[in-house]
Amino acid sequence: MRVSQWVAASVERVYAAFVDPEQLLAWLPPEGMTGRMHRFDEQGYEMSLYYGTRVRVELREPPFRLVETAVFESADPAFQGEMRMTTTLEAVDGGTLVTLVHENLPPGVSEEDDEEGARSSLGQLARFVEGAG
Repeated sequence: MRVSQWVAASVERVYAAFVDPEQLLAWLPPEGMTGRMHRFDEQGYEMSLYYGTRVRVELREPPFRLVETAVFESADPAFQGEMRMTTTLEAVDGGTLVTLVHENLPPGVSEEDDEEGARSSLGQLARFVEGAG
């Protein structure tokens, strides 16, 4: 799954929204969901949405690239597993093109549902960083 969105903010401003726990909670949960941050440090974070997910930071290349692994915890094996998430930020046309690539989705998560959630989060990211000026 790959989605992109142009955001009317600098790469540095968008990157900051990915690496600050308060900012991350403000935009990451897809629309209609809420999040709770349990842990946030240089190695990753643990956040609850409507299911348990731990995120491990694999690589940070400020301010242009993040690579993370989301570990899905569920009693149902179809919703267990590790998904690799790569975020690329590119300065374009007075803003930033944010591209998310998700690899290795758990078998119980459809690509359509994952894409819908990613698009929702990216829309919220755009509103968050554009409004924060």
